[in-house]
Amino acid sequence: MHKALAVIAGLALALVAGCGGSSGSGGGTFVNPPASGNSNPTLAVTGMSAGAGGYTLAVQTGNPLPGPITVTASDSNAGDSLQLSVAFNPSASSGFADIPAQVSLSPAPVGSPKFSTATASAPGQAVVTISPAGNLASAGTLVFSVTCGDGQGGMATTQLSILVTSTPVNNPPSLGAPTGPGTVGGTAPSHTTSIQVGQSLACAITATDPDAANTLTVTATVTGGSLTASQAGFSTTFPATASGGSPRTLNLAGTAANAGTINLSFTVSDGAGGSASRTLAITITPVSSGGTGSGGTGGAYPGNQSRSVTVSGAGTHTYYLYIPNSYNPSNPVPVMFGFHGSGGAGTAPSAAQSVRTGWSSIAESEGFIVVAQAATGSGGGWVPSTDTVILDAIITDVWNAYNINTKRNYAWGFSAGGHYVHALGLNNNTFFAAYGVSAGALDALAGANAPATAAATRRIPCDIHIGNTDSLLTYAQTDRTRFLNAGWVEGTNLWYTEFSGGHTYTTTHLGQIWNNIKTHSLP
Repeated sequence: MHKALAVIAGLALALVAGCGGSSGSGGGTFVNPPASGNSNPTLAVTGMSAGAGGYTLAVQTGNPLPGPITVTASDSNAGDSLQLSVAFNPSASSGFADIPAQVSLSPAPVGSPKFSTATASAPGQAVVTISPAGNLASAGTLVFSVTCGDGQGGMATTQLSILVTSTPVNNPPSLGAPTGPGTVGGTAPSHTTSIQVGQSLACAITATDPDAANTLTVTATVTGGSLTASQAGFSTTFPATASGGSPRTLNLAGTAANAGTINLSFTVSDGAGGSASRTLAITITPVSSGGTGSGGTGGAYPGNQSRSVTVSGAGTHTYYLYIPNSYNPSNPVPVMFGFHGSGGAGTAPSAAQSVRTGWSSIAESEGFIVVAQAATGSGGGWVPSTDTVILDAIITDVWNAYNINTKRNYAWGFSAGGHYVHALGLNNNTFFAAYGVSAGALDALAGANAPATAAATRRIPCDIHIGNTDSLLTYAQTDRTRFLNAGWVEGTNLWYTEFSGGHTYTTTHLGQIWNNIKTHSLP
């Protein structure tokens, strides 16, 4: 019986090599006509795709078979003796002279060409399994001929074709040199740059890949330095990523907030094993106290001072100053222009002196000059058409009398003075480096569209402080939204604080405002 089956199996190999197979659901299975009253065995193959010529599977070199291939023979005639054979077919194969070591058969193959056999008595099933045993190294077509006889003259055959193609060569992606912040130097892959507090941290890096089908993922991480990303002033969240086809650019944003160093690592991966990297070491230096100076050398110092300006059509007006003990006419220093609230008729001079007093301890420790103007309104409030002309004269007088760092003019206002400072800062964003507001509102003098209009020239840094029981709280909350909608970034060039209290301010609040805005200077 076994010898007869072996002969039949040999005949089936010859038949399958020369026929195209069936186009039915059997996956190209060739079926011998059954003996009278006997049903043919059936073949089922998993792990491959069925087609007109048999079963096929595609795999690339450098990869194993994706999973086991199982050939199962069944028979509806109980008692039939199934003998399943899966044989390597060298004449139909190409690129393979034998079964490669990266493909294993179970039961173990024998003979030459090698074949695996499995037997069963129906309704039992005969099973041969082809399993992955490593990464395929050679391209070609590996063909197996499958036959199954039932000992009663019935037979089924099919063909298994494994197409092994060469894995395409993957070209690695590349990263260009980062652009900004400042002037980037150094030699690839390491780059350096130095900027000053208050300058832009915006930078970008672009990755390219010659393999158009690849998806690039560009990533930026912080890998060292004395500053965290938030301390440095980045508004971008790290790690930052950008994904897509080539070219792919990753953009980072922010404004330098503190002096120190921060090291960025940029990497790109192409999803196919290729990658590239670069680094950028950023040094952030303090704003130089000896920046562009106004050159004034004729003002009295140190301590509380007062000076007067005469304006055509507006008369003579006294303003109040505090000059820190550290002031030296040879070194330009920042100046804070302070604007008081409205306290009633005749209160403006004392209110201006109160502003000077509020700021003087901070000015002493931080080394800047305080200038407090008195409003001209009959109720102690500000009249922009008059007070702005007077302010212009005060600025000229201060610059001529003291050596002022012309890139570090700051402003702050309380209540009505806060309304006024919103308008002054936004409408003069190339003069004032930054400004702060305590209990003030945009709507009063600046208008709802002021941030959007100012954004066209410069998003001047702004600090807003408001008490949580202040009647202007909802106005301040709306102002915050208007700034954000106009492109300001909280923590970078916008600070908003709601404190426990009403319509007031404290020296602590002034210190917080100064710490936020002092890092900014004009470009």
